[in-house]
Amino acid sequence: MSASHPLTIEPGSGYAYSNANDVVAGMLVEHLSGQSLAEAYQERIIEPLGLTGTVCVHPDREIPGNHINGHLTPDEAGEPLVDSTEQTASWAQSAGAC
Repeated sequence: MSASHPLTIEPGSGYAYSNANDVVAGMLVEHLSGQSLAEAYQERIIEPLGLTGTVCVHPDREIPGNHINGHLTPDEAGEPLVDSTEQTASWAQSAGAC
């Protein structure tokens, strides 16, 4: 999908960030392991490292236990910050959903 779009810059002329490689890596993890990305992270990273305060809630949105809330700037200047704690990042797939 990514390669079907035109280049945003000429190779070697600058830098442009893209999540494409992260998304492909996540798709490979799911395909090769037969697990969801969240299951693979839990089994292969979170548990072996003893990360007791780390979770991957995707595709759910509720964070268990005590945690801080995340905030985004509002669409309109001067409005209060928007609590983004339970927003889904599923659109980001393995580039940010977990």
